[in-house]
This record gives sequence, structure tokens and C-alpha cells, in this order.
Amino acid sequence: MSLLHEFLAIVEDWRAAFPQQRTFQRGVRQALGSLVCLGRRCLTRIIWTNGGQHRSWSAEYFLHSRCRWQPQSAAWRCRPAFIWP
Repeated sequence: MSLLHEFLAIVEDWRAAFPQQRTFQRGVRQALGSLVCLGRRCLTRIIWTNGGQHRSWSAEYFLHSRCRWQPQSAAWRCRPAFIWP
């Protein structure tokens, strides 16, 4: 098992918190980018870490300003994975 495989298994439960598949993928991409990003973890740096510096960033920012997703729901869905048995 790789760390990436385990991370993706944990965040798979987030799918219900997002209204569309593409916003789910964007949220997972940003979450992974925040884990591997060096230095300050602002959205701009996370986009660069994910290799998105040459495409439009508006969709990445819209996830936080316009998308109707439930961040609390996503956090509670992955919480059992972080509790030791």
C-alpha cells in the first residue's frame, strides 16, 4: 500500500459532500497539494504544487467561493479513519 492509495481511500468518503464529480476531484487535488506543498500553504502555492500554474485558476478559487459543498460534512466523513482502533 502506498501513502497515495491510503489518502485516496480516506477521502473517497468526501464524495457525498460535493455536488459534482469535478468539484470532488478539485477538492481532493487541493487537499493532496496542501499535504505535499512546501512552505506556506496558500491556495496559490497549492495550485503551483499541483502543476496548475499555466492554466486558469478561477475554477480552483470558485471551489471556495461558489461551489455548494459541505466542508464540515467532508471532515466528519473522514474522521473515523483518523481514530485509532
